[in-house]
Amino acid sequence: MDIKFEFTLDFQFDLIRFTLKDKRGLKVLKLYTPNNFIDTNHAILINVIKGYVKKKKKPPSETLFREELNDWFKSKESEDLNEDDRKELYKLLKELYDKPLIDSDEIYEKASQFAAYIKVKEEIDNFNLYSFKDYEPFANKVLKAIKIGNDLKEEKGTYLISDIHTRQFNRQDINPIVPTPFRQINKLTNAGGYDKGSIIVVLDKPKQLKTTLMVNVVRGYLRMKRKVAYFDLENGQDNIAMRLEESVSNLSKHELLSGEQDSKVQRVLRKYKRLGGEVFIKRVPNGTTANGLKAILDDEHRETGFKPEILIIDYIGLMGSISGNENDALRISEAYTDVANLALEMGIEHIWSPHHVKNEAFCREKTKYQGNDFAKCIEIGRHVHAVYGLNRNDTEKDNGVVRMELVMQRDGQQDGRAFFWGDIDGLKTQRLTEFTKLEREGYNIQIKGERNEKNKDSGGDI
Repeated sequence: MDIKFEFTLDFQFDLIRFTLKDKRGLKVLKLYTPNNFIDTNHAILINVIKGYVKKKKKPPSETLFREELNDWFKSKESEDLNEDDRKELYKLLKELYDKPLIDSDEIYEKASQFAAYIKVKEEIDNFNLYSFKDYEPFANKVLKAIKIGNDLKEEKGTYLISDIHTRQFNRQDINPIVPTPFRQINKLTNAGGYDKGSIIVVLDKPKQLKTTLMVNVVRGYLRMKRKVAYFDLENGQDNIAMRLEESVSNLSKHELLSGEQDSKVQRVLRKYKRLGGEVFIKRVPNGTTANGLKAILDDEHRETGFKPEILIIDYIGLMGSISGNENDALRISEAYTDVANLALEMGIEHIWSPHHVKNEAFCREKTKYQGNDFAKCIEIGRHVHAVYGLNRNDTEKDNGVVRMELVMQRDGQQDGRAFFWGDIDGLKTQRLTEFTKLEREGYNIQIKGERNEKNKDSGGDI
């Protein structure tokens, strides 16, 4: 029985050609490194390609590839090459572009098998059969290696009638709806949550409660056993990490800094870790694009295995667009589109982002923001799935109540709100606590009574 399992030099060369000439090439490029290639010349070509893609986020044309190779020949890495070696590399480079790409779908399918084969072989070669304590970690590593490249599978079109049985089965097996951490928000939607890939925006005035809400959104998803990536363009990652520690442990910043509660914080975080949750926090500069975020997440996944299900971007309005547009309105609009594409490509469930309201909307702080109250870009509503405003009237401020008021959403009620308890003046522990069902019912009765009194006093016209 032939049990030999290998990928020939011809396949490996075709894989390089696929990387350069197929629109899916950048996806497979993430799966392998130069060391995975048996032929030294192949490894050199891949090294040059990866260097170019890292800078330009796209594969090089033949002319640019040749220029990159020329630059590489000037580096210390190429000191051992003679003139014949260089001529051979130029010849291979030309073959990559001259010959047509054949069986591209088969190469694409086998690319993940190639990556899995390399990784599994590496784990086996490094495994000590006599170290029994390593058996379980080894099994986990092999399982993870086998799944490499599973995300290469592309979405295909669907037929309404012919594919009905498949869709019905998938709806039972894989629910496309993901609930948010907040019961009251889920109740405002048609299906108890938002579709995977949804972007949820929270509006408020500058320097108010937007980041505090984001911190509590993270805490909620942690309780749902989700992995969260928090990209910050305003506050700094140490600041966000501190505020998260305050929220999850229900301690003030003063209590955390004293060091007397360190064991409690560690105990709480270990609980979330056992549930399977984790938060990766990264400060990124203003103008970072969706490609920049993806590069960070890809590196983190390769190095640690961390792959987020939820993204918090604080905030998208400060990002750059992939196209490089510098007009604020167009830049922000395109950044939202780029982030939506990122969610689709990486299988992100929800993306949350705060956004400032324009100055003219400050007068609506006590009531409800409108769909055109976005600062600098009123087109945001077209690109997202839901928009909530953080509003508070005088009574709510006095009673420590935070209100998320629905501004607009695609799939659900067009009017509604969610209430939270929070010390608005200080929020000493960065924690917002959602109203219980009983508290919400009581609050509804109280609000209805107050409205009836106002209506009576104003002769029926309020």
